[in-house]
Amino acid sequence: MLNLIKTDFKKILSDKLFIIAAIISCGISFLIPLLLLGVKKIAENTSTPVSPDVMTTAMSNSFSIVSTVGIIVVILVTIIIGKEFTNGNVRNKVVIGYKRHQIYISLLIVFYTILIGLMLISTIIMTLFGLCFFKYSNDPYSSKELVKIFFLSLLLGLLIQTVVAALCMFFAIGLNNLPLAILVPLLLGLVLNLLSSFLPDTNEILTWLHYLNICDSLTYLNNYSYTLKEYFARLIPVVIFTPLLLFLGIKIFNKKDLK
Repeated sequence: MLNLIKTDFKKILSDKLFIIAAIISCGISFLIPLLLLGVKKIAENTSTPVSPDVMTTAMSNSFSIVSTVGIIVVILVTIIIGKEFTNGNVRNKVVIGYKRHQIYISLLIVFYTILIGLMLISTIIMTLFGLCFFKYSNDPYSSKELVKIFFLSLLLGLLIQTVVAALCMFFAIGLNNLPLAILVPLLLGLVLNLLSSFLPDTNEILTWLHYLNICDSLTYLNNYSYTLKEYFARLIPVVIFTPLLLFLGIKIFNKKDLK
């Protein structure tokens, strides 16, 4: 199993599409702070007030599948994984003796690692480069509180990405349907993000839409801290959908006729 994971990593990291995804992600991470700096300069010249959270909000969005970086990463990495079917690699792995569940889990691990890896690199670049132009205030938190919120929010973001990876893998490998593997996670993320943004929190039923939002990520950047109850509620998609999609994907893949 470990050898299979290493082989998949080596093969996928050498893929031209991965290199393209990495270059584009890093390029956008440098570009966004520059664009925001331009917006700030224009706003200052026109006496238009600028939100002090404009930079931090942009940085938090870099760890979301409906952000520019997230969309590019999800599309290109899903295509790379999907190519394992079209180029016959999946069939060859079965022929040489690997179990189908091993093949599925190995590709899922690779997919997830690359997905969060590129998002994290993008976030780090955007944060460090953005701080060259924008000051960051930790109000209303102390430095110690901010560190705690940062790591809890980072953990939440990393865990939620397992849902995205499992969803993409379900369609890409489980159903061998690359278009759906790309469109479904992005459309679902977009719909949930829009609903959680516009619907009020006053209704308890509507509040659950916020908890099911798979676009939740580095929330500390928006100067907002969850209560312990809210934090665990936002792990509901991880607890339910990640194992469910993994189980269904492997079950379908085990019965699939490989050509």
